[in-house]
Amino acid sequence: MAPVSGASGAIGMFGADALIDELTPPPSAPTRRRRGRPRLWRVTIFVLAAIFFLGPLASAFKFSLITANGSYA
Repeated sequence: MAPVSGASGAIGMFGADALIDELTPPPSAPTRRRRGRPRLWRVTIFVLAAIFFLGPLASAFKFSLITANGSYA
């Protein structure tokens, strides 16, 4: 198949890979972020999620201990 000239607007024989390589910027150096103290909203969300998960789990465990006469085993 013969390459198409650039006048028709087609890519030609190089293909899209060559054009994409020209358009992509070189990768930047990785930046290191300093890990400080966790923010208050992150801790708050973590605590609420823990309660949301552990609350029903504790209730199910407590319910499993109830015997037929209503007392705890």
